Amino acid sequence: INGISVSRFEFQSRVAMLEQRIQEIKSQLGNFSNQFLAMIGLQDKNPYEIVLQNIVQGKLLESAARKIGINSLSVDYVAKKLADYQFIMKNLSEIIPPFVFNSKNYIDNELLKKYLRRQGISMKEFEYSIEQGLMQNFMLELLQSIGYLPQSSLK
Repeated sequence: INGISVSRFEFQSRVAMLEQRIQEIKSQLGNFSNQFLAMIGLQDKNPYEIVLQNIVQGKLLESAARKIGINSLSVDYVAKKLADYQFIMKNLSEIIPPFVFNSKNYIDNELLKKYLRRQGISMKEFEYSIEQGLMQNFMLELLQSIGYLPQSSLK
């Protein structure tokens, strides 16, 4: 995709992770799981199609970021986004499941570590996924802001 390769393993592992996450959400949230899955766009959808769409979109955004010279995000931007529960659920729920948050909606490091161990994901792989997800979201925000013209400028 725009010169960025996607391996079969990456695709299959992301599908397996998504299917497992959906099952974990259902077991953790019980009767509320359908509402939550609908809120994050996962209810009644084929995991293969979701992952394919996400990979293509992500790789295109990653390619665009590279082309304009964006290689990293500021520590403040990352910290701000990772402290925002609503942002995470809307934009990073494929990476960070809802059950790793404490009662104040902050990431519980112990729950996160347990989750990553169960998934067979290293902290380095997890951090890389977060970095990619935040970069993709940053690019979406940038593209949306470029396309905005105030009503007053149209007169």
